[in-house]
Amino acid sequence: MTSTTHQCENKPKCFPGGKKSGTTCTWQRKLCVTCRTDNNGITKIRVQTNNLPNHCVQSVLVNAVNFDYEVNFNPNQSYGSTGYKHTFTTQNQLNKAVCPIVKGYKASDFGIVEYGDAESANALGTAINGVVFQFANQIQEDPVYPITEANEQPLDLCLGHNQQNSDFGMYHYHDISPCLDPNFLNGKTMTNCVDNDACKKDITKWALSGFSSMKSKTVIGLAKDGHVLYGPYDDSGKLWNAKIVDPCNGAWSKDQTDYFYVGTSWVRNIKI
Repeated sequence: MTSTTHQCENKPKCFPGGKKSGTTCTWQRKLCVTCRTDNNGITKIRVQTNNLPNHCVQSVLVNAVNFDYEVNFNPNQSYGSTGYKHTFTTQNQLNKAVCPIVKGYKASDFGIVEYGDAESANALGTAINGVVFQFANQIQEDPVYPITEANEQPLDLCLGHNQQNSDFGMYHYHDISPCLDPNFLNGKTMTNCVDNDACKKDITKWALSGFSSMKSKTVIGLAKDGHVLYGPYDDSGKLWNAKIVDPCNGAWSKDQTDYFYVGTSWVRNIKI
């Protein structure tokens, strides 16, 4: 794949995926998305990325990782019977469905074929800039709203960080990243979120601030099961309503023909 060059100024230590010149860290980002139709008329989409971002990062451990997979694109679903577990009656059921970092689904059910490194199978989605999404961490807690105060290395201003105790150096987002706006970091110095007053005070508001110019139904990535990921705003420019989003953060189009995932701005609790 061809690559695009990105750099971060005033970074005393570069990460393994980049090259240092003075205090400037420079790296090559690769991203390729291709589609095809197989012999059965099914549309396939293949995502290939080295997972390096198009913005500065706080971590000095980030490395290029070969994420490469193909999946059935936007598979047809029937409203009310998608085949996913969308209804839970206890908090424990919900936790078992969404908290494990390694999922128990059958890749073949979604037409997923893995071509990349071992970590490729653990990615839950890919942002439009080629960086992967994860949600729970290795101890099944939410890194954005941790129960244990120091459960993992902190998130940076893009709400991403490097995977803990990993030889791969996998950088990933744990929330809808404000840095999907390529101009978000202009005039800002990259730090950890906890070291920035605005980010630390209200991390949800901080995430939403990156979408001030994208207050519409905007594609931000692709989920591993082939469904599209949209940002925090719906067709009318309003934040998604909790009443129409299922526990998997999935929603339906108004005509109930298209199922997709959305970014949300609330902490979901199930009352038993």
